[in-house]
Amino acid sequence: MTKPSIAVALDEPEIREALRGAIEQLAPPSTLRDAEGEGGRANTGVWDELRRGSWLSLAAPVGGADAEALLGLHLLLVENGYAGAPAPITTFAETAYFVAASARSEDDPVVAGLLDGALWTACIPRPGDDLRLADGRLSGTVHLVAHAADAQRLIVPWQQDGRTTWRAVDLSGSRDGVELRFLPTMSQQPLFTVTLDAVESEHICALDDVSVDSVLRLRAFSESATIAGLIWRVLDMTVEHAGTRFQFGRAIGSFQAVQHKLANVTIGGQALMHLSREAALMIGEHGIGDPAAVAAVAEAVNLARRAANLAAQEAHQIWAGSGVSLEFDLQLFTRRLKSAAYRLPEPDDVAGDILSVRFPTTVNN
Repeated sequence: MTKPSIAVALDEPEIREALRGAIEQLAPPSTLRDAEGEGGRANTGVWDELRRGSWLSLAAPVGGADAEALLGLHLLLVENGYAGAPAPITTFAETAYFVAASARSEDDPVVAGLLDGALWTACIPRPGDDLRLADGRLSGTVHLVAHAADAQRLIVPWQQDGRTTWRAVDLSGSRDGVELRFLPTMSQQPLFTVTLDAVESEHICALDDVSVDSVLRLRAFSESATIAGLIWRVLDMTVEHAGTRFQFGRAIGSFQAVQHKLANVTIGGQALMHLSREAALMIGEHGIGDPAAVAAVAEAVNLARRAANLAAQEAHQIWAGSGVSLEFDLQLFTRRLKSAAYRLPEPDDVAGDILSVRFPTTVNN
């Protein structure tokens, strides 16, 4: 049978090949299994090697988040998704864009720390969360904070007088007044409930360009690109299985019904690869809050949820019982697929973003 696969347009294909080889060597499926027993901790070995190999510079657009920088970030997110590596790339990307938007130079201590692998994580209150600021100290509870156990700083938005002030809580030293509770998920991704009790915070900056919506939009873009990589990995594993699993004296991949399923997964994954890359270009060229970027991210997110669920469903049907057996590696990636899809914005929200930009007359009427 003709083997379906996903391709991605790249200006530097040798960089992708080198990056994939490095991540696959650092993070084979055994590291995913080990990470699931670590209670939400990232694999420090993988993270340190990515840092030492300067691969994190792809996600740290210092001097400005232009199109080239965002394409580098897209590449890193896709390849990290393909490997399923237990490294906080998405969380790191949020901080990297934040620093780039604040126009800091490489000589700035914050930027120097970031390029050396320092991990900050956005601690964004959601509806129902309770967060208070008094005399520079933060109190309250915020849910679904990624990689809080490994972060050196929590970055907390505080909206006042129509502006967003970004404040930092230092976690590198004493964590007095900070309580972290790991939240078990389908994929055992590192999500936490963070409770602060009059913890001192530092004002960083007040930038309208880095609003809460901007960070959430960048997070949605990052999840979509990661899902594209995960779909690619699930497809490659399933194509290989279909070529080696025999029934009725033939490889099941030779059956037309199986080929149709693989083709549908390929179409969804390929389309998501293109849409997420287009979103990277629009963010880089116009900024995260520009209508073109808003619509492009929404279109990628709109497809990501459906493509992720389809890939997991069809892969498990082709693999049958072995696909859900813990002894096989497929479930490591399909669980991450479905968990990432759950973390995406709601369909109605992204549909509104698409319609308001692409079809403004329809919305206004």
